Amino acid sequence: MALDGLEIAALAMQVIASLIYLSVARFLAKRNVSEEARGAQRGFVFWWAGLGLLGLYGLVFNNNYGINIAEQGLVFTLTILYLLIGGLFVIIAGLMYYLLYLYTGKKAALRWIAVFWVFMVVFLVWLIHGTGGGPCIYSPGDADCTPSASWEEGDGATLGSASERPAVLGGIFGLLLVTPILGSALAYALLFFRVDGATAKYRVAAISLGIILWMGFSTLSNLFALAGGADARPDFMPLIGQGLGIFSGSLVYLAYYPPKWAQSMWGVGSLRDEATSQ
Repeated sequence: MALDGLEIAALAMQVIASLIYLSVARFLAKRNVSEEARGAQRGFVFWWAGLGLLGLYGLVFNNNYGINIAEQGLVFTLTILYLLIGGLFVIIAGLMYYLLYLYTGKKAALRWIAVFWVFMVVFLVWLIHGTGGGPCIYSPGDADCTPSASWEEGDGATLGSASERPAVLGGIFGLLLVTPILGSALAYALLFFRVDGATAKYRVAAISLGIILWMGFSTLSNLFALAGGADARPDFMPLIGQGLGIFSGSLVYLAYYPPKWAQSMWGVGSLRDEATSQ
């Protein structure tokens, strides 16, 4: 299938974003931190590494130019779907734990984060396997998604749902997915007023700014879906989302390896100059 200019740009940005995310995870994993903070550090590494791997997955399994997993049948499709979403939940939980641990200095946040994501798993299963038939595979020529088509394989097959759950619940799920990250990032940003030293303030500002802009845009995107369904979102919104993801990953790198002009202007230090990180 031929790609238009917008799709080619989105594909290129996805490749760049995935490489940046994996690079960020690599350098974060090498940081020297205290034993107490090691769990939070791993959570942050899992977030960026997971994003990079999910991005690479999206390059391979794509209905427009890659492998359409729905053509392999419902069992295979749902297995992959649940593995991907389960992985997404884990890395988001890792990011939230990192941000809240730095804000509170306590590990207790992990317990509440785990409770929230267990709720999200239950909510997701309820959405997918709702009343009226649940998930199914259907071909482009089918009039609708019926249980009789649930196990079919074929060219151009699509994963759909015969559920009678209101479509607006998908938008609510999307909001529940991103708003906890946004809230955690806002709490982390408040550390700017509590930490001492130019370097610490610079790092808090850079990391929180990237995540807040990125997740804030994702929240806006889901509000579009709540207002008028997924089709209400403009075609360029995914492209902007990719761009903000690249921006966020770049800011994390620059938080620890600021350019020379930033070091001179604001008096901030680089990780290269430190034996241990803060």
